[in-house]
Parts: sequence; structure tokens; C-alpha cells
Amino acid sequence: IPLLAEALLARLPTGRHLKLAPETLEALRQYDFPGNVRELRNILERAVLMADGDEIRPEHLPARCCAPGAAPPWPALAGLDIVPLATLETQYLRWAAARFDGDRRTLARKLGISERSLYRRLQRSRRGD
Repeated sequence: IPLLAEALLARLPTGRHLKLAPETLEALRQYDFPGNVRELRNILERAVLMADGDEIRPEHLPARCCAPGAAPPWPALAGLDIVPLATLETQYLRWAAARFDGDRRTLARKLGISERSLYRRLQRSRRGD
């Protein structure tokens, strides 16, 4: 899986040099992959969209790829420091979008916001506003 994942990642037109974090590779190793290589490629394509740095982390993978019961790895809470609410919201929205397999309308409804608000907030988080 690691060699295949690295090869697929290198072929994706990202416009940047991305690498897989060791924890991400471990999560992919543990995943059963009921699909085929196409499923791995789809997982990586989605992770590329969610990654905001040069590394794909486990939080960028769909929930089905991560160990059950794992806590959401929000960096803002790692040191338990007070952070701006906008930072926490951005991290949560990215986490929720990466793990939700349905459409945006359903995700927005689950989050209690309009689909348009969800779209705007995700766009804003990608721009770094």
C-alpha cells in the first residue's frame, strides 16, 4: 500500500509536492480496501483537496480509513490553548467534510447551517481567511 499510495499521489495533478505522513500511511495499511486501486486513488484525491499544507495527515482521510473511535485530531486543541473560534470552526468543518460521505446539502443539514453557508465557510477556510 505505501508504494502504491506514493505512486498514485505523485501522478495526481496537485500543483504542489505532497507527501503522506507516517500516521496516514499506517491508517491506509490498516484499511481493508473493499474496493480496488480506484478506491485508493479516490481517497487520495479527496485528501489532496483537504490538505492545506504539504503533508496529508490522517484527518484528511475519510472516517472509514481511520481507526474506529479515534478522536478528531484538531491541532488547535493539541496544546489545550485558547484559540480563535474561527480557527477551531475551520478545522472542524474540514474534518467533517473529509469524513462525510454524503452530499453537501445533507452535511449542511447535519451541521445546522445552510448549504450556501457551508460552501462559503469551506471556501474561506481554503483561502486562509
